[in-house]
Amino acid sequence: MCADFYRLKLISELHGTSFKVDEVENVLVGAVDTALAAENLLLAARSFGLGGVMIGGIRNNPEGVAALLKLPAYTIPIMGICLGYPAEQPWQKPRLPQRVVVHEETYDAGRIMEGLEAYDATMADYYSRRSSGRITGGWTPKMAEYLSAPRRAHLRTFIEGQGFGLK
Repeated sequence: MCADFYRLKLISELHGTSFKVDEVENVLVGAVDTALAAENLLLAARSFGLGGVMIGGIRNNPEGVAALLKLPAYTIPIMGICLGYPAEQPWQKPRLPQRVVVHEETYDAGRIMEGLEAYDATMADYYSRRSSGRITGGWTPKMAEYLSAPRRAHLRTFIEGQGFGLK
């Protein structure tokens, strides 16, 4: 699943207008639109009995993905998606409690920590059962570790190489 501004570049050329794709907003819009299309694809597949998983790991090697797919300039691989008939029915990964992610009228920061503590307990059990005890601990330590170092720093260079100046 790719954010595709190549056709918009062609449209700009066709109509003799400038192509100002170098704003971060454009990359965000492309990523959001791609994610929405991927989610709709997954929902449609599920309506036919297929299972699926989105694969963010394709961003580990965007140059290789772009070469393999013969992507033109102004395209960015956002995620892969694998579809098929499930051979098993794995446990559904628990989701964050609604009180942590759903806010009404204003953002209610006061209820987040309690919900995260409850989610850590739920996820510790989930991880332990899914891994036969090899993985323990909750979600927040995993996320803290994940966010403690830069992630996929090479993406900026790739995205700029695809024609996005990123102002």
